[in-house]
Amino acid sequence: MTGLTMPSTYRPTVIGVARIAPMERSPLLVLLSRAGEQLRGVDLRLATPQRLACHLDSTSTAPTVVVPLSLTPQRQLLEEIQTELARAGSGAVVASALGTDGTIATALGRRLLDQGLDSPEDVCLVVAPFGWESEVEVSLAWAGMTIQAQTPARVIPCRADRLEEQVRHHRSRTQGHVAVVPWELVTGSFTVRLRQTVQHLPVPVLDPIGPTHEVAGRLAAAYRHTLGRNRNHTWTSMAASA
Repeated sequence: MTGLTMPSTYRPTVIGVARIAPMERSPLLVLLSRAGEQLRGVDLRLATPQRLACHLDSTSTAPTVVVPLSLTPQRQLLEEIQTELARAGSGAVVASALGTDGTIATALGRRLLDQGLDSPEDVCLVVAPFGWESEVEVSLAWAGMTIQAQTPARVIPCRADRLEEQVRHHRSRTQGHVAVVPWELVTGSFTVRLRQTVQHLPVPVLDPIGPTHEVAGRLAAAYRHTLGRNRNHTWTSMAASA
């Protein structure tokens, strides 16, 4: 994907892993392509957990970093990744979820402001997929505070199973806009379900952040940071300059 002529056995690899619905494949490939513009000499690939082993090169002498393409920590996805890596006997290292450092939440907050959600009377219900495990709850609460710093609108983390209740509650108590904000990387089945949930209510469900250059930069940073954990690794200096 980088167009470099270096043999693949000597190129570091980033494998973005997600449960990929058909509508998600194209924007995720765009994301990897944009991240590749910031990672010279790095091979970027897209895989589902079940197909991860197909992208692991046992003959490569270069490092492999697996990046879960999610904004919140997903326990099940991480377990699936670790199981496949163990089964393949791979030494690949796994990065943290992309939404855990504030970069994407900040970009999303600015987008809300640009879309006119700029009044203290406005309410943004931020909803994350994949259940309500403690990791998701903490991550979403932290993202909500980061988003809140970018807009005067009230940013409220919300459980998906309480979305309709929360929409009705806030619509009855505010003179401003109420909007649903999916805390999802690209539009997928979760965003579709949210729209179906509130389709009988006059409330917009905004598009997810998508494969923006900020998100691509975060993916590239996840590669550098993860590889840099092992400061004795021979590829660490290359990661820092990529």
